[in-house]
Amino acid sequence: ERYNVSIAMIDRGNRRILAFQKTERLFPGDILYVVGQENHIKSFEQVVEANSSTHIQNSIEDVFFNAV
Repeated sequence: ERYNVSIAMIDRGNRRILAFQKTERLFPGDILYVVGQENHIKSFEQVVEANSSTHIQNSIEDVFFNAV
């Protein structure tokens, strides 16, 4: 919401999570499938990469509101 993108799916090893709540936990190694305009996705990617080394476990809610 904050970054004008939507997370469509989380790929967690051999598990694909399609229906999840904003409180779903994110773990190292999770692959996020994001939908949105290319410029919004690039901005979102920069925020995630800039903060991923300092946050080990966050929720999808954190991604949108606390900029993981």
